[in-house]
Amino acid sequence: MYRICLSFNLNVKDFRQEIIDKTRFMIETYKKYQENIVKKIKLLPSETFFQWGAEKEFLLEEIEEKQFNISVKQLQTFLKEIAKEFA
Repeated sequence: MYRICLSFNLNVKDFRQEIIDKTRFMIETYKKYQENIVKKIKLLPSETFFQWGAEKEFLLEEIEEKQFNISVKQLQTFLKEIAKEFA
């Protein structure tokens, strides 16, 4: 997501309602998504929701780590806001 947003100058927040609509559809339609979202929402407050580590080895091109980390924190904050819609 980071690379796509950076490359096309997109902001995930601009897609808030679409994300909510699609997520709501999935959890209302499929039981496995209902179970999974409960687990994931519990992880959001944790600082270990996403830990940057072994993935570095698989990158096809270098990224600016400082900006990436800022982006991850912003995404986590955004996901916490979205999760309130499903709590």
